[in-house]
Amino acid sequence: MRDLSGKPGRNLSPFEPGSDREHLYELVEKKHQYSQAIELATKLTAQNPSFAPGWYWLGVAYLRENKTDPAISAFKKVTELRPNTPQLASSNEFMGWIYYHRKDFTEALRLFNQALGQNPNSLDGRIGRAYTYLLQGRYDETLEDLQVLIPRLNPVQNENQMAQVMRAKAFAHLGLGETDKAISSVQKVKEIQNTYDLWGDLALIYYASGDTKKLDEHGGKVGYLGIDDRNYREGSIKAVEITEVIKDSPAEKGGLQKGDLILQMDGVPMDDVQAVLQKIMSTSPGTGVLFLVGRGTEKKEITIPMGSKLQQINFESDLFISPLLAKKKIYRQAEQAEKNGDYRKAFRLYLETSAKQGLDSDIRKRIMKLYPQLDPAPAIPEEARKRAVFGMTAVKEAKDSKGLDRAIEEYRKAIQLAPWWTDLYYNLAMAQEQRSNFREAAETFKLYLAASPKDPQAQLIQNKIYELEYKAEKR
Repeated sequence: MRDLSGKPGRNLSPFEPGSDREHLYELVEKKHQYSQAIELATKLTAQNPSFAPGWYWLGVAYLRENKTDPAISAFKKVTELRPNTPQLASSNEFMGWIYYHRKDFTEALRLFNQALGQNPNSLDGRIGRAYTYLLQGRYDETLEDLQVLIPRLNPVQNENQMAQVMRAKAFAHLGLGETDKAISSVQKVKEIQNTYDLWGDLALIYYASGDTKKLDEHGGKVGYLGIDDRNYREGSIKAVEITEVIKDSPAEKGGLQKGDLILQMDGVPMDDVQAVLQKIMSTSPGTGVLFLVGRGTEKKEITIPMGSKLQQINFESDLFISPLLAKKKIYRQAEQAEKNGDYRKAFRLYLETSAKQGLDSDIRKRIMKLYPQLDPAPAIPEEARKRAVFGMTAVKEAKDSKGLDRAIEEYRKAIQLAPWWTDLYYNLAMAQEQRSNFREAAETFKLYLAASPKDPQAQLIQNKIYELEYKAEKR
């Protein structure tokens, strides 16, 4: 995830030597003198309120000091001035990340969309939008952004970004019920970034997919203590210092305290945090471990039964899987309504879910499967017809990629309003193919076939899907 205290991610200098822009750039990016940058930028913008670079670097300097409210105010001034520079897109992007971390995903998405409209090649902006989609439960749209990013990232030069992309891809696949792809993706994260601990993500995947057996095998035998720690070095003493004891953890219940020095565990000297971690994780839950700790001038022996590492995860509130868990609860209600023959209630539940959390391919398939069971059939909203006509008109008038993007957006709006209207999927897929979004076009054609298996041209459409998949792989 983007570090709000990090660099902007693009080179906005050099400017003309000795200029105010150059001076602000030097203070922020090279000297990291944020207070001085804020003082200078405030002075410059007071003298000339139309000086967009001053507002921009004021926002960045505030952000580096984790003062997000004044940073937003400064970035908003940049967007009001609309300079013809990368700073306009970057300002929206920075604000997008601020609102993302505040969990205001609606505002974050609006800002990331604006940033990408101004700079479609922004890696951080697209990663931000993909993660925002993911935490809204909009899994198809997450994958679409990630598919754009993957060919543009070098696993070595862009290690952190590539790891973020593959991790988001894992949970997007999970959201669409593709558990094997989710597991494969987190394993690729480990290949890209050796320091990544995939244990927690695998636990989330097993929990969200309902595989209690694998979850127990994966984590039920791994020990958990509940401390934060660091290496301690003082003269000849080498130990591990406890810097935090987590509330209600085995460590707290067993009597460990902040500031204790772990000297031994089961008689084995502990002089490194990795050794402590390895001992904890290799001890089965319920098994007691004898600690020798230094507390002030005394040494104490304390036996503490290890807990299960699964205890440290609050599965139901985890941001990566909570949208999926919420959907699954409604799915269970809808499936029960189907069993009772109340197809209209099930249909309504799916539509309500899509309105709240996005219309992914899983919900679409469920809606289209139910649609033939409804008598009378639901009417197509007039607004959906309007958006469909807008889409067709945009395709006819499209002279470049922006025109096709408009058409794709209009078709999606129509589908959101009437996801059972199968012709929309065909038209959307054709527009996506014309835009060279081959993978997305193939997936949309699959949705069309799922809803129209008796189409006389079903075999030709299936061949078209193979063709598009080939083109997508060839890229």
